[in-house]
Amino acid sequence: MQACNAFNFVCTPLYDSLGDDTVEYVVNHAEIKAVFVHPRSAKNLAVAYPKCECLKYVILMTDGASAEKAALEGAGKPP
Repeated sequence: MQACNAFNFVCTPLYDSLGDDTVEYVVNHAEIKAVFVHPRSAKNLAVAYPKCECLKYVILMTDGASAEKAALEGAGKPP
């Protein structure tokens, strides 16, 4: 968050309790281009990810655990 502040970026939290529809709405409404996600939340984001048109970068905060990474990669996006 401090890095965002240093570069005048806006930090928009996406809480696990919001649900898939709300995550999709917030990401699209705020035109979020990048998300930092904890492995516990990766599967929740994977559900909304294909419908998040502006979202280009998902940074998974892990050492590369395959299950979470596979969930995001498998979510894909429509052309």
